[in-house]
Amino acid sequence: MKGELEDEVSALGFEKCAILRPGIILGDRERKRTLDQPLHVVANWVGWLSPAMKDCFAQDADTIARAAVRAALEEDVWTGRQTKEGKNGGKVWIMGQGEVVELGLEKK
Repeated sequence: MKGELEDEVSALGFEKCAILRPGIILGDRERKRTLDQPLHVVANWVGWLSPAMKDCFAQDADTIARAAVRAALEEDVWTGRQTKEGKNGGKVWIMGQGEVVELGLEKK
């Protein structure tokens, strides 16, 4: 379903569109999901040992948010990125976990 949604958003014809594909989303939640809790514990423990190891499979919600905001507001972050053309024109940037971490953690 996520892939279909990405295709539909890409087809809307925005001048530019960034689609983020983070890993496990870490952070406080209003409602806890039982199956996610063990993964969050492991990710936080791995992050304590090595933040870089954690970033390979899980990202903090604020890191993801910073990446999204930067993609929306800072034209220069699009330079040199691999984009594709949307169905109705415009650039579509499918941002993987590595790019999410890069933009979300990078100090401007």
